[in-house]
Amino acid sequence: MIFRDGGRKTRGVRVDRLGLEDVAAVARDGAQVGLSPEARERVSAFREHIGRIEDSERAVYGITTGFGALAMTRIPPEERRELQHAILRNLMHDAMEETLDAYGKEIIPELETKSAV
Repeated sequence: MIFRDGGRKTRGVRVDRLGLEDVAAVARDGAQVGLSPEARERVSAFREHIGRIEDSERAVYGITTGFGALAMTRIPPEERRELQHAILRNLMHDAMEETLDAYGKEIIPELETKSAV
């Protein structure tokens, strides 16, 4: 889907699916990526939903509790944001580590890396 974002043409992320042509346009052609107004609304609604969970006393895996072996461990409200950031950092580290050899040389071509991310 193409839409105008601040006067420039942007390939939008659809709410219902992300097509291979979308991934290829970004990986091969350097297309700009943006969220359509509908997708922005859905993300905002979901964020509000997560906020209500965070404010409740409910145990919700990965939101108010830890992950894996720590699934039964309640995470204090003041530490939940850091938990989410740590998870993202870990995922990014793992993704980047697999694209470089021991000397930092790229071992997976840029196209495949962009497509995978």
